[in-house]
Amino acid sequence: MVWLIAALQWAHILFAIAWFGGSVAVAFLVTPAAARLSPDDQAGWWGAFSQQSVRYFATMAGATILLGIVRGIAGGSSRR
Repeated sequence: MVWLIAALQWAHILFAIAWFGGSVAVAFLVTPAAARLSPDDQAGWWGAFSQQSVRYFATMAGATILLGIVRGIAGGSSRR
């Protein structure tokens, strides 16, 4: 049972890191780079980016939340 909880905890942490890291990369790298494009190029680029990134962020966020809930159910409270 300890190995199951540890695996759930680490999977939860890895998905959370991917979710947070992706958000930081978009905020500090992608958005400033896209701001240098012309308005017409920005519209097309952001449209393509959002179609692709929504799957990534939805997967990372959903997995993080689901794994956190499952880990909580499997392990219970750490206070005893």
